[in-house]
Amino acid sequence: MGQSVSSSAGPPQLTRSQRQDELVNLFPPGTAKVHRRPNTNPNGSEIETVSRFDFPADYGCKSWAEELYKVLHHKGFHGPEYYNELLRDYCGIEVQLRKLKNQSSSS
Repeated sequence: MGQSVSSSAGPPQLTRSQRQDELVNLFPPGTAKVHRRPNTNPNGSEIETVSRFDFPADYGCKSWAEELYKVLHHKGFHGPEYYNELLRDYCGIEVQLRKLKNQSSSS
């Protein structure tokens, strides 16, 4: 018998702006916001690029958000300010550390 080939495609690929929105949603409401959006064409579509290191940087944004949480209350090699800077500069996300710390310590 022949093999059946599944034609199921993976989940739809998110645009860079949608990836930013997902990053903001990793944080409690009111503690993070989009600082800047990726460049777009005049018609609103995203500018096609050839590098996987394009803004927002897929390779680090989510892990930097996770690391920020880890070091928020515990000393690590880098403090939360370091990860917040990375998120701002490379991912376009601005996190209000004081609000985040207050919310995470009250939960």
